[in-house]
Amino acid sequence: MELTALNKPAPLAAAEQLVAEYTEVLQSIASLLATGVPDTLLPAAREDIRLAIQTVLRHHSAAGLCGTAIDVDSLRNRYLSLASFLPYDEANAAIRLQTAFERGDRAYLATRAAQQAIARSRQIEQDASLLANEFDAMLRTQESGDLLSEIDALLAELDRKFVASPDG
Repeated sequence: MELTALNKPAPLAAAEQLVAEYTEVLQSIASLLATGVPDTLLPAAREDIRLAIQTVLRHHSAAGLCGTAIDVDSLRNRYLSLASFLPYDEANAAIRLQTAFERGDRAYLATRAAQQAIARSRQIEQDASLLANEFDAMLRTQESGDLLSEIDALLAELDRKFVASPDG
């Protein structure tokens, strides 16, 4: 599903479909997200999914003021999870690290490959933190825009009442 043509926002229906497909992937690999998973599991390019989530957030108000309410926390978690998708080789190293931890394989844990995988796991945390900040900023912008829209609607309603009022 191609969404990034000319970096324009994705149409809402396509964005919602892509977010739904991405959610299915997340549900099937939830236990592996902390160490990293191959980005080949994604239903589309990471940037396309990022834009789709942004589109869904823009079109749905958390408070339901301007449309259908959404679970913002769930959408935020999906956004942050994008950090866990790695190139194939890095994801394989992360899976080997996870297996070594589970088996208590101290010999592997002392290797350079394991140390690199541990460093990459820390990078996932940092990347997720950056995505969290980005999402929170978008949400603040969305909420302030929703509030301004609601104020505009109330003022327009007051104008109609006073203009239509014979007491004027």
